[in-house]
Amino acid sequence: MDCLPVLPPFVVDFNIVDEQGNDVFFGENSKYIIDDFKIVRKVNGEHLNLPFTVRDKEPKFLKLTVPPSQGDTCYLVFSTNDIDTLVYFGSKIREIECMGLRLDSIIVNNKKIENDVNGVYYLSK
Repeated sequence: MDCLPVLPPFVVDFNIVDEQGNDVFFGENSKYIIDDFKIVRKVNGEHLNLPFTVRDKEPKFLKLTVPPSQGDTCYLVFSTNDIDTLVYFGSKIREIECMGLRLDSIIVNNKKIENDVNGVYYLSK
């Protein structure tokens, strides 16, 4: 069996909702503008914008691709003064003779986030 020379990235599907469960970007009275939103990762002292996409059908959610890691941090930037911290953790898995990583958990602002039956994480804002 040929193993991949590079580990595939983690793909994180997520949506951000308010306390009542309303979507903060795509809802009727959305609180934030998606074009102003950024996801940033610090690498070697530099802040890099991570590209993300928006699912084009309902229900809409964001799709983020991040490097596989046993632990890394990203910042969800809503505005200059409104930044949340997202930490994700992976663990080693072994499939036949190839080693890989699996996404285990996501923590936002020190709160563990669970995914739904479709694998989408809902972050509270």
